[in-house]
Amino acid sequence: MHPPTDKAPAHAPVQGPFPGAARVPPLSTWGRTVLPFPRWRGDHGGMQLIDAAALHRSTGDSRSLRRRYARGELVRVRKGVYAAKDEWISLPPWERYRQTILAVNLELPSSKFCLNTAAVLWNLEMLAVPDHVHLAGASRGHRGRSLPTTSAARMPSGLCGLEGLTSYGVARHASRGPTIAFGGLQITPLPETVVAVIARENFA
Repeated sequence: MHPPTDKAPAHAPVQGPFPGAARVPPLSTWGRTVLPFPRWRGDHGGMQLIDAAALHRSTGDSRSLRRRYARGELVRVRKGVYAAKDEWISLPPWERYRQTILAVNLELPSSKFCLNTAAVLWNLEMLAVPDHVHLAGASRGHRGRSLPTTSAARMPSGLCGLEGLTSYGVARHASRGPTIAFGGLQITPLPETVVAVIARENFA
């Protein structure tokens, strides 16, 4: 049995992250297009992230998650945010990226999502899953990119179960433009998102 991997055949089309949501034309074809408003409302795709801080506030328990992590039952997606390992491994890359966005928002509740991350949340057709979760409003000295923190405990075999799966770090940007509430998150408005992504991406 081969381990799970995010590598798809070269001919396989990239699927959007939110099945059933309103489709928006690819960014590379935008001109004077009338944009439909996406129907995504922040559902978790059937998988529940576990917020350690919220669990501690409601039950006083903080050790059970660490024990389950050590037994290999949980993945630590971000600091203090966990998911069931079997569910995490079974997610397609787009959904794993979306869950990472939600985990970042739990870890850093004041997060303002921008650039490619905001484009994903707006359900714009992207050429590939972004490499990082993009945050706006970083102060001087806190800008830049950090490595992914998603991890799982190593089993006696020496493997953790996440081999071959892509994880996503955080990229902090200085932009301080407006954000709006959408699906329980703060993201850059659709027009600003489109302009910012087109300015950065090569759609040739």
